[in-house]
Amino acid sequence: MTYEKQEELKKVLVRLVPRARNDRDFRKKLLRDTLNTITEQGINVPDEVKITILQDTKDSIYLVLPLDRDEQIKKIVHSHNTNFLEPIHNETKQIIPKHLEPIAKTEPEINIPIDEISDTPQTIFGRIEKIESELDEIFNKIDSIEDITSPVLKICDNIQEICDINEDAVIAWVMMDELFNKSCALYNYSLKHAVHCALICELITKRNNLPIKERKFVIAAALTMNISMTYQNDKLFYSLEDLLIALKVGIKPHPVRGAMLLEKKGVKSPLWRDIVVAHHEMPDGTGYPKGLICQDIIPAARIVSLADIFCSRVTASTYKSGLKPSQAVNEIFLKVNKNIEENIAVIFIKIIGTYPPGTLVLLANDEIAIVTRKGETTNTPIVYSVINPENKPLVVPIKRDCAIKEFAIKKVVPYSEIDITINKDLIWEQEF
Repeated sequence: MTYEKQEELKKVLVRLVPRARNDRDFRKKLLRDTLNTITEQGINVPDEVKITILQDTKDSIYLVLPLDRDEQIKKIVHSHNTNFLEPIHNETKQIIPKHLEPIAKTEPEINIPIDEISDTPQTIFGRIEKIESELDEIFNKIDSIEDITSPVLKICDNIQEICDINEDAVIAWVMMDELFNKSCALYNYSLKHAVHCALICELITKRNNLPIKERKFVIAAALTMNISMTYQNDKLFYSLEDLLIALKVGIKPHPVRGAMLLEKKGVKSPLWRDIVVAHHEMPDGTGYPKGLICQDIIPAARIVSLADIFCSRVTASTYKSGLKPSQAVNEIFLKVNKNIEENIAVIFIKIIGTYPPGTLVLLANDEIAIVTRKGETTNTPIVYSVINPENKPLVVPIKRDCAIKEFAIKKVVPYSEIDITINKDLIWEQEF
C-alpha cells in the first residue's frame, strides 16, 4: 500500500539536509531517517513509500513527501528530534515553489521499499555502534575465519566515511565513553578501545596527509593491535589484580603474537603487521618488544601508539577514573619526545582543541553544557547546555555562544559529577 492510495494524505514539500554522499545509498538513508521520525511520532508508515525527489543541492535535498493530517505534519516538523525536516510549502493545490517546477517535471518518482533500507543506522553514533558489532563478530569467530582482511578493511572504509561526515561527533564518541557507557552491565573494553583508537588514527593520518590506502592499513592495525589478547585485555580492564599480575609476568609478547596471528589469518600487508608489532615501541627506547628508538619506529606505529595512550587515559575502568580531556591532553604534551613524537602530538592537539567535543563545562551562568565542536577561538567552542543552574536536566539542550560573557566557560566538569542521560544523537544531529 502506498501513500497515494490513502485519501487523507496531503503532499508536503520538505527540505532535508544531506548527511552522506549524494548517491542512491544516501537517498535510502535520508528516506529512512525521515520514516523513522514519522513512526516515532506515532504515525503509521505503509509498506512502501513513494516520494518525488525534486532537486539535489550542495546543502539540501528537496522532495515531495506524502503525509496525512496537518497537526501530524506540525508535530513532526516542530519536534526537536527532527530539525532536518523542514516544510517549504504545504498547500494542497500548489505544493511546488516556482523555482523548483522545471526540475519537478524532469525528475521521475522513485519507489524505495522500507525493507530495502531498514538495516542502515540512522546516526553517526549508530554507525559506530554497528562497527563495534561487526568487529566483535570478527573477534568471536577468529578461529573459524580463514582470511580477516576483507571484513576488517570494510570496517576501515566505514570509519573513513564516518570521519569525513562529522569529525566532531567522532571525537565526542571517544571523549564521552565513560558517560555513554556507564550504565552498561558488561563493558567490552578491548572492542571499544580498538574502535576508539582506529577513529583517532584516521583523524590524525588524514590531517597528516597520508595516502588513503596507507591510512586504511593504519586503521586496520589499530583495530587489531591487541587481537592476540582481547579476552585478557578485558580482564585487565575489570581487575587491578589481574593487571598487576600481567605486568609482572609480562604481556610484552602480544604485539609479535598479534602480527603472527594476522599473517595466519590471511593478512598479507607488511605495513599492517609491522604497525601491530611496533605499536608499543617508544621514541626513548623504553618500549617493547624490541626497545626501538625513534628513528627505527615506523611513523604509522607512533600514531597508533599515541591513540592507544590517549584513549586509555580518557576511559574509566573499575579501578580508575578517566582523565578530564584537558588532563589527557596535558599528559600527551608531557610525554612528547619520551613516549610520543612531537609533530604527531601537535597535529593531534590541533584536531581536538582545548575543549574537545564531548567535554562537559560549567558556564558563567552556572549551566552545565557539553562541547559539540570547536569555535572561532580556542576558548569559545560551540556548546549545548544540558543542566540548568538549579542542577535540573534541560528537556531540550540549548545552544550557547561561549563568546558571550554570560556563557563563558568557567571550568571543565568531570562526567562523574553529573547523573543524567545525554541524548547524544539529538545534540550532534543538530550540529550536523
